Amino acid sequence: MAKKQSTAIRESNARKLFRVINGLFLALVCIVVVIPIWNVVVTSFAQDKDVMGGVYLLIPKSFTLKNYLKIFNSGYMRGFYNSMFIAVVGTAIAMMITVPLGYALAQKKLMGRKIIMRLISITLVFDAGIMPFYILIKTLGLIDSRWSLIACCILAFESSVVHLSKALFKGTTIFEMERNHSDFSFSFRF
Repeated sequence: MAKKQSTAIRESNARKLFRVINGLFLALVCIVVVIPIWNVVVTSFAQDKDVMGGVYLLIPKSFTLKNYLKIFNSGYMRGFYNSMFIAVVGTAIAMMITVPLGYALAQKKLMGRKIIMRLISITLVFDAGIMPFYILIKTLGLIDSRWSLIACCILAFESSVVHLSKALFKGTTIFEMERNHSDFSFSFRF
């Protein structure tokens, strides 16, 4: 009987040594990243007496939810709520504006498409600065309002429109790209 020859490529000793050193280095990086995060989690559940004195906790000595109750009952959650509201509502409104605009600008037969794209591109290059934006917000009466921060998301849509219509510069149309997807699912995949 004839012997079967293996077609597997043998790994050299230098390659094995590299893999070991690489694995040790990556493990060290993971430890350096994970230990401080673990310390924060353990400290957040520990009692005050265990944390006092600058002790670095790796193993929990006690467990309490009192620290979290203090945070939830303080004014910090209001700021967190404001941040979440601005992020979610601002993103939703900006997407409602930029996705249809980008979709329309991606149509090669759209009249005035080049002019609109040039106007949007000009706003990318020549930013007016913060003073005109402040004057606009003041004129609209949105000072000290969440909607002034949401307006930042809405008015900074130029780059999204450019990215959504990027297919134009490659010579393909969005219709060719969405052949196997519905309009709604394609918007999220694109």
